[in-house]
Amino acid sequence: MTVLLVGIVSSLFAMIPFYMKRFKPESYTGFWKKFGEMTGNIWGASAIPVFSMISMTLCYAFFYGFNNLVIVILATLIPAIKLAGKNHLISKETMNSLKTEIKESLNSVRFLSNGSKEF
Repeated sequence: MTVLLVGIVSSLFAMIPFYMKRFKPESYTGFWKKFGEMTGNIWGASAIPVFSMISMTLCYAFFYGFNNLVIVILATLIPAIKLAGKNHLISKETMNSLKTEIKESLNSVRFLSNGSKEF
């Protein structure tokens, strides 16, 4: 039940950039204006999956506690970096080095949290 609730809440949050893109960002002020410009101009269609990953991470932390938040954040960064590399926002070399660093960090965090089990 909780997993279903996390999925529903994160999906609702993920739809915010989609709806903001349908309206003109000029009609917003302050934070929402900047957010609308960012999702409409810089990220484009990739804003929805990136925002979905961020919202799912926050929902996971809220429902399941903040103990595993570091593992979840590191695990969700890898698809975000792949997405940024696919859309040519970062170079391929930078993408590969970031993925390697995150995977090593993820393994060391899992190793510390599980005792002697390294994945």
